[in-house]
Amino acid sequence: MEPHIKLGFEFASELSEQLITISTAILALTISFTRDIPGNIPDRARRSLRAAWIMFGVSIVFGIWHLMALTGNLVVEIAPTGIEKNARLAAAAQSLTFVAATTLSIVYALSRMRRSEERPRSENGESIPETIPNAGNQDEG
Repeated sequence: MEPHIKLGFEFASELSEQLITISTAILALTISFTRDIPGNIPDRARRSLRAAWIMFGVSIVFGIWHLMALTGNLVVEIAPTGIEKNARLAAAAQSLTFVAATTLSIVYALSRMRRSEERPRSENGESIPETIPNAGNQDEG
């Protein structure tokens, strides 16, 4: 195999591995902190986060598919252009889902920031925490 074709395969493989790693890390991190998300966030924000999780999962699947396609192309060495159509398609699909998931995560984060900006503020500018009805306000009879 010609050196430039081999290098192309290595770069394509590395890119896929990096996107798999980043997708997995973001997915794990956001899921780990889900319990810290208050229950009163807008439905749109929840849907964005869920959609991002799905897209990151799909990106991981496409990345694995891409690595498998690259491996298959290397094994049979029938790649006159360097990378066959199935590997290019998988790489494109993985990249698109990664971009979509990142966008959805940003939409979620922006929604959370907007929500916190709408909270009432004290005189010194700090956000006033939400109160729980009847917590500590019981009359002593």
